[in-house]
Amino acid sequence: MRTPLTLNALALLGGLLVFHSCAQWPSDGWLLGLAPATWLLLRGGYWQPAGWFMLGLLWPLLWINPIQLQLPADWETEDVSAQGWIASLPEPVGQRDVRFEFGSVELSRNGRTVPLTGRLQLTWYDAPPAPLQVGKPWRFTVRLRRPRGFSNPGAMDYERWLFSHQIAARGYIRAQPEPQQLATATRYPITRLRQYIAAQFQRLLSGHPLQGVLAALAIGDRQGITQDQWALFNATGTTHLMAISGLHIGLVAGLMYLLAYAVWTRSNRLLSYWPAPKAAMLSAWFGACGYAALAGFALPTQRALLMLAVVTLALLAARPWQSSRVLALALIAVLLFDPLAPLSAGSWLSFSAVAVLSYLLAGRSKSWFKRLLLLQLALPVALLPATLWFFQSATFVSPLANLIAIPWVSALVVPFTLLGAIFSLLNDTLARICLQLAATNMEWLWYLLRELGTLHWLQLKLPAPPLWTLAFALPGLILLLAPRGLPGRWLSVPLCLPLFFFPQALPAPGQAWFTLLDVGDGLAAVIRTRQHVLVYDTGSRLGRSSDAGRTTLIPFLRQQGVHHIDSLIVSHSSAHHTGGVRSLRTAFPIDTILTGAPDQLAIATAKACDAGRHWRWDGVDFRLLHPPAAANWRDANASCVLLVQAGEHKLLLPGDLQVAGIQALLPQLRPYSPVDILLAPQHGWRPLTDQRLLTLTRPHYVLFSTTFKNRYGYPRQQTLEHYAATGATVLNTASSGAIQFQLGGTVAPQARQFRLHNRRYWHSP
Repeated sequence: MRTPLTLNALALLGGLLVFHSCAQWPSDGWLLGLAPATWLLLRGGYWQPAGWFMLGLLWPLLWINPIQLQLPADWETEDVSAQGWIASLPEPVGQRDVRFEFGSVELSRNGRTVPLTGRLQLTWYDAPPAPLQVGKPWRFTVRLRRPRGFSNPGAMDYERWLFSHQIAARGYIRAQPEPQQLATATRYPITRLRQYIAAQFQRLLSGHPLQGVLAALAIGDRQGITQDQWALFNATGTTHLMAISGLHIGLVAGLMYLLAYAVWTRSNRLLSYWPAPKAAMLSAWFGACGYAALAGFALPTQRALLMLAVVTLALLAARPWQSSRVLALALIAVLLFDPLAPLSAGSWLSFSAVAVLSYLLAGRSKSWFKRLLLLQLALPVALLPATLWFFQSATFVSPLANLIAIPWVSALVVPFTLLGAIFSLLNDTLARICLQLAATNMEWLWYLLRELGTLHWLQLKLPAPPLWTLAFALPGLILLLAPRGLPGRWLSVPLCLPLFFFPQALPAPGQAWFTLLDVGDGLAAVIRTRQHVLVYDTGSRLGRSSDAGRTTLIPFLRQQGVHHIDSLIVSHSSAHHTGGVRSLRTAFPIDTILTGAPDQLAIATAKACDAGRHWRWDGVDFRLLHPPAAANWRDANASCVLLVQAGEHKLLLPGDLQVAGIQALLPQLRPYSPVDILLAPQHGWRPLTDQRLLTLTRPHYVLFSTTFKNRYGYPRQQTLEHYAATGATVLNTASSGAIQFQLGGTVAPQARQFRLHNRRYWHSP
């Protein structure tokens, strides 16, 4: 008996999801033990879905290469010779710094050679002014680390991204021995072509503010899109326009279909060889392949090509297949080709969108205008659960913005942009004309998007909904979007309501939740009571266009359902503590900003955090113990020192106080000692010479905020021994990820280490 193909596809997806939930890479014994049973079950019958489920468990073992362990552990942070080819478009990350991927790499050290199947992600500090050419062979001396990223609730899993993009190690190029360009043959011809087109766009559209947007539409190079432009795309729900995926591939395929059909039907000879619809469909697929090549065959374009290939084969076979069967085949093809697809939000959104389109178009009005209107209005609503799950935000401006933007970009921007890209290889004059037309059309759309982006009251921001609310919302949306006359449609409202009104976990009165976020060598912490939120420091800047506020703090606060910050404390003026202030102020209204360096923070509303200030939120006490008012403390010794007391539990945040500052703090601290949790001053940079702080506080936990194997070498081993000798539990965000505590309960605070509790097989040890 044949089982439904959709059920088999979902079973395969379920098996892959179970595999991707593994904390460790499974042993090869899985393959030997389950392969025979899987083969028997796949042959057919009632148990065939079980066979597809088991195939999902086994397939990654055959397809995925655990590249995160390729670099020998004893080679980390040591000088290693790397020979290979520049494999990606170089990305500026500073005034003279550049980052790129290095492929076909062979590493060598002390006579030992290790070939890599993955790529290196390298940063070249003070790179030569001449642009690096893709495909050129080089020999570098590098210092590498296994892939590793920060680990925080709500934030992007960067290690997962590195793993899915086959990055075997990250590092930087040493100035000595001097990098050497080799004379061997070049590689990566498609990426070299993309680099040439990108350079042509920069030259032909020099100074145009939307040049980066057009480059993203043509070749998938999004380096030129500014943070303000990304913010507008997010606010209007049009970010998907900047990621070449199903929409763009489908657009080019449609244009190629119409062009090929028109040419084919004008020739009787061609018609005698093959029917025009089949020839046009095959031409459409090849045209889509060409566009995907221009986009660098990024993973979303690969998935879109596979889906289009399934549709093409179905049409060429001339069989009346149901849309659900075609979608199931496409899902199976994508999952077998890319077993990591379930880890991507884009995959879920793409397949959800196609499924919704098929559902909405089945048996509905034949008027093309009514269909278009229905799709544009209903699609954002249908994708709302997935959008809230992945991004904790949505915008009700999106239906109107996309109703205008999608046809506008499809008809007036993308065609001229692609023509400009083609002509940039042949004739500058024609290329400039096409690109100017595309830029002008994009400017008109940009004006409209700016107006829509000001409607902040239409933007919805919620904490990540629990899975059970999605389970209710799915049948609710099916009923909501069903044709008129279907009995029980009214049930859609109660089924969807939990998605927006679910009980959210909050501290009880008199309790506080403390989270020390994993931001590397900087510092960022959040303290939450039942109705208030305090942020202590905002981490470092991360390159030219990012910071810890944007990448870590804001996603964490969004996931927690925070819409407003009552108090922001910036301990002092160090860049490791102030990097995310601007991003945080842009994202949230902040009532009070306190700092130990109001004259250096350059915020007019910032106030000095003078010792003696005290307030009480929801039964939790907050006290500032340092610096004293009118005292002339500077730099690290001006750090705001915050003491938080919830019930019998105390937390001390001393910023980066040095020895002199600690000595001044001790008299203020004595009435409130001991404390349960102490944040180590100076990130453990050197052992404290004043033993009295530890003697006075006697903490149960000492916390460090550092980067894993950082170049400064802290916390020093001597510092760790210094703290451990007191009997305290020492934790470091470098190995623990974000560290969370609940204060004020009936039991002593217990640490929850996010990296350990959420470990997956792609995470480095």
